[in-house]
Order: sequence, then C-alpha cells, then structure tokens
Amino acid sequence: TGETGAGKSIIIDAVGTLLGQKVGPEFIRSGTQQAHVEGLFDLGDVSPDHAIYTLLAEHDLADADQPGQVILSRDINNSGRSVARINGRAVNLAILQEVGQQLIDIHGQNEHASLLRVGEHIEMLDQYADLLPLREQLAALVATLRQVRGELARLRRDERELARTADRLSYQVEEIEKADLQPGEDEQLAQERQILNNAERLTELADAAYRILYEGESSAEVDFDAPRRASAAKGRAVAASESRAVVDALNEVSGIFSELARYDTRMAEQQVNIVALAEQISDVTRALRQYRDSIEHDPARLEYVDERISLIHELKRKYGNTIEEINEFGARAAAELESITNSEERIAALQAQEDGLLQQISALAAQLSRARRAAGDRLARAVERAMTDLGMARIQMHVAITHQSDQHGILLPADVLAESEAGSEAQIRYAFDSRGADRVEFLLSSNPGESLKPLARIASGGETSRLMLAIKSILSAADSTPTLIFDEVDVGVGGRSGQVVGEKLWGLSAQHQVICISHLPQIAAFGDCHFKISKQVEGGRTSTYIEPLQGEARVHEIAAMLGGPNPTAVSLENARQIIHQAAQVKQEVRAMVVGD
Repeated sequence: TGETGAGKSIIIDAVGTLLGQKVGPEFIRSGTQQAHVEGLFDLGDVSPDHAIYTLLAEHDLADADQPGQVILSRDINNSGRSVARINGRAVNLAILQEVGQQLIDIHGQNEHASLLRVGEHIEMLDQYADLLPLREQLAALVATLRQVRGELARLRRDERELARTADRLSYQVEEIEKADLQPGEDEQLAQERQILNNAERLTELADAAYRILYEGESSAEVDFDAPRRASAAKGRAVAASESRAVVDALNEVSGIFSELARYDTRMAEQQVNIVALAEQISDVTRALRQYRDSIEHDPARLEYVDERISLIHELKRKYGNTIEEINEFGARAAAELESITNSEERIAALQAQEDGLLQQISALAAQLSRARRAAGDRLARAVERAMTDLGMARIQMHVAITHQSDQHGILLPADVLAESEAGSEAQIRYAFDSRGADRVEFLLSSNPGESLKPLARIASGGETSRLMLAIKSILSAADSTPTLIFDEVDVGVGGRSGQVVGEKLWGLSAQHQVICISHLPQIAAFGDCHFKISKQVEGGRTSTYIEPLQGEARVHEIAAMLGGPNPTAVSLENARQIIHQAAQVKQEVRAMVVGD
C-alpha cells in the first residue's frame, strides 16, 4: 500500500522489466549511467514437473549449485539498450520472456477493459478449460493449410500467364530440338561451304599438282591463276618433250646416288634421303589423286549447307553465341515447360492435401467446440457464485458459442452448432482460424427477467472490475504460475465488497504467491505480509522506500487508508476491527482446511 504517487508502480515496472517488457533510458535515474533490476525466485514449493525446469534445462540455464533457485536480471544503459541474464548467463529477450512467464503473471488494472473486447473471451475460456495444447495442434494444421492454399492460389492466379509461357517455351523447345545441332557443326559447315563454293578450282589445282608430280606435265601447262595467266606463261615455256615427272626424276636420281655410294660411302646418307623423299612424293601423289577424285560439284548440297548455316546463325541470334549455349537454353526451356505441364498434376495433389487438412481441422475444431461448450457452462456457474460473494447475486452469465459461415471454411457436426445454426439440410461451411471455428462471447444479465446482453451494453465500471476479479480468481486457481501480482484490480470496488475481494485474493495464496497493490483497507487487511511504499526527498533527490509493517504500524496504515494521513481514534479503532475481521476469516478458512 501507499499514497498515490508514492512509487508503487516501480514494483510493477521492475517486475515487467524482468519479464522482458520494453524499457528505455527513462527507467534510469537522472545523473546515472545504468539501471539494474534483479529478482530471485525460490522454486522450493514448485512441482518438479513444472515447465520452468524443462525450460531451464533446454537452454542450459539451471544453476547446478542452487537448482531450486532462479535469478533473473537486466541491465539498462542510457542509450536504451539492455542486457538480460538468467542465473548469470546472458540470454536474449525471447528466452527471458519465456522463462519469466513461467514464474510471474501480472494482472493489471487495465485488464478490466479486456473483458469488453470479445476477442479476449475465447482466450479466457480456453485457459479455464486447459485447451491450449489442443489449440497448438490445430494451429500447426492451419499453418500448413495456409501454405497449401497459398501455392494453389498462385498456380490458379498465374494460369493464363503460364499458358502464354508454355506456348512460348513449346515453340522454343521445338525449334531447337528440330534443328538437332551438334557441337562443332557450325565450323564444319563453314569449311564444307568453302570447299563446295570452290569445287571446280580445287579440282583443277589438285589435278595440276598430280600431273606435275606423276605425269611430268610442265607447270606452264597448268592454269594456276587465270588472272595472271599471261604473265605466268611468259619466259616459262618449256617443250613438252623436255618435261619429266617428278616421281620419275627422283627415282632416276635415287639410282645415281646408289651408284655414287658404291664408290664414295660419304654419299650413302644422301642416297637414303633421296629414297625417302621419293617415297614421300609417291605418297603425296596418291593422296592428291584421291583428293581430286573425291571433290564433287554438288549445288544441292551447297544449298543445304547455306540453309543450315543460316539456321544456326538465326538460332545464335535468339538463344546463344555458340551451339553449346543454344542447346543449354533448350534444356532449360524444356525443364520449365515440363514443370508448367505438371502444374495441373501439382494442383490436383494440392487439392487432395487441402481436403485432407480440412477434414483434420474440422475434427479438431469440433473437439475444441465440444470442450468449450462444457467448460463454458462450468465457467458461467463459477462466475455467478463468485459474483454472489462480491455482492452481485442477481448476475446471470452465459458463454455464447456461435459460428460464421464461410464457403472456404470447414464442415461441423450438428452437436457443436447452436440451435439457430442447426437444422439446415444444406451442408454449410464455417470460418475458422488457428483457434478453431468458435466465436466466444460472455453475455450477462444483471437483473432477473432481463435478457442476456454483451458486457459492453450493461456492465458499469465497478461491475466490470468485479467480474474481472471473479474470472481472474477462477482462472488463477487453475494457473500453474508460482507468483501472481494484482495491480490495483480493486478499481471500482467499494468497501462493502472489499472484504470479499480481499478474501478471494488471499484464497489464491493457497496455491500461489500473491502480491497485491491496493487502495482498499479491507483488501490490505487480508495480506499475510504488509509493506508500505513511500517517497522521501533528501539532498534534492527523491527516493522510494519500502517498509514492512506489523502491529500498530500496520493499524496506522490501514487507518490512513480509511481516513487520511492523520488518523483519529475512531479510524484507528476501525482499522483494528478490519484487521481483526480479516484475521478471523482467515482463521476459519484454515480451520476448515485442517478439518477436511
């Protein structure tokens, strides 16, 4: 407890910082460079099966020396950056938040407004019914369905474009495959075209060379170059009778060298050379004859070669600079065309997968819906009992579960549908998301005879606060979080209901550590421990102090909460009475527990 502005929010801010909430340089005291927040958590009363132990083990954060203890800390510098640690080891904020959520749950005064947000009602109901594990299974299926539907939508949306692309690819593949280009073919064709274009001249030259070598025809009788015919003939005329074949001449010379070698061995080597030369000339002569005879003047073949070269040139212009690049382009185009051709098969496979996922989602959604209907009735009765304790005995509550039709949704069995939704012969599909197909809303009737209405239409601020307290007390009883913090949840609660609120909050301490910040003396009186927060100014600096209260000090604080900072004898007596009444209630409850 403490006066408004005394600094009670510092506790909430500090705990929120340990839970990984966003912090900035405004958290740092003026004139200093850094803020440090640290919290020590004793897990001695926490079940060994609690998720906190699993988390610590998964992230290797358990303290081997103190396994029943967890220390969360966070340092914030003046640039707004922070460093988080668990048991002295640096961690990111995601891990700090994950671990912190297993240790502390803060119920703030602003949470009253969440009751007016219909979207929050399903979260409260699912927490009460412990349906989060089932929802995780459903969420995984829905995520997969979204991926499948996304791919289907893309394939269907691009169907026209794919058709145009397929036509283009089909033409390109057919054009390249029909050409049947072979590596190096362009070079071979270029050489063949050069031969075909000059077939007549090549025949003349090969024949002339052959005659000179083998028949002894004079070079003057061979037309090597028609344009230079006149100048070549001048001064080179030799009588035909004087011409001898080169082969014959070499054979004759070979005989002469053979005789020379008999008389002079020094000429033996040259005789061998002459014999080898004669053999080489004979080989060349035979090759010339074969070459001359192989040359054909084929206009049809030349036309084909020209067309083939033109085709290759055109394909190079379209698809690549070389035959290899053209063929690679064709292979890629064929692969892409095949994938497009197979898109229909892919669509069919995705549709089958979509149908299967919808069936699984429908089954899980129906299971969730049945569990929510059963839990909704239990929650409504529990809230009505709690509201009676809080002085609102006439409250009637109903948890409405409805569904929204959607042609792309899921089918639901009749037993999970509302009466207004059932009875149609046509199969209706219903909208769904990762939480299922249900729309959950808390409806209230504050007086007998009045119809059930949404909370926003009938609940006052005080009623909303008490309703939230009732729901929180019910939900917290099933909550495994060791520490619960209630920050001024008594907003709008009067003194007459304050004792009941205090008793309910104190009752939660049987399963949890409960820290409560309150302005109501009736609630404060139920605390097993009482701390007063105050501010003091020393040396121009403001400091916040926390003081444990016992005995008369606590009586004075309760009296101050009743009548102001200067309590009278009457307010002191009232304070003692409030504390006594709270102690009596607690003693009676403990006696009942022991008796049971």
